[in-house]
Amino acid sequence: MSTKSPKHIAVIMDGNGRWARQRGLPRSRGHLEGANSARQCVEACLEIGVEYLTLYTFSTENWRRPKEEIDTLMGLLQKFLKDYTADLCRRSVKLEAIGRLQEIPPSVQRQLRESIRATADGKNLTTILAVNYSGRTEITEIYVTQKLWPDFRKQDLLEAVQEFGRRNRRYGGI
Repeated sequence: MSTKSPKHIAVIMDGNGRWARQRGLPRSRGHLEGANSARQCVEACLEIGVEYLTLYTFSTENWRRPKEEIDTLMGLLQKFLKDYTADLCRRSVKLEAIGRLQEIPPSVQRQLRESIRATADGKNLTTILAVNYSGRTEITEIYVTQKLWPDFRKQDLLEAVQEFGRRNRRYGGI
C-alpha cells in the first residue's frame, strides 16, 4: 500500500439489522455476518501494520433493544471470543476491552477475561473491544461509508486507510 497507515483505527460496527432486513434474513444473521467483518478487519490491520484496532461492539443505547436480541448479541460475543481466541494468539494479537464491562452478563465477562489473559503477550496488533460504551468524545476523526457492516471486508478497510492517508489535517489551525 502506498499511503501511510494510521496507528489506530476505530470502527463502529453499525448496520447489521438493516443488512439482514434488506436480504429478508433475521437480525441475528446480520450480527453473525458482522462478526465475520470484524475478523476481516483484524486481518487487514495485521497486513498493513496498524498498531491498534478498536471495535465498537455494543453501546449503552443497545440495552433498549428487545431482550431476545440482547441475549443473541451477548451470546454471539461470548462465542466469538471462545472460537477466535486461539487464532488471535496464533497471530500475536493482544485483546483488550473498554466500557462498562461490569454490566454485561457474568458468563460474557468471564470469557472476555479469559480471552484477554490468553492473548496478553500479543505483539502484532492490539484489538480493543468497546463493550457497553457511550460518549462521542471517544471518537476524534471519522470515516463514513454507505456499506453496512456485514458487507464490510478487508478491501473496504484498506480503502478507508487510503482515504485517511490523503487527508490534510489542520486540527483547528489554518
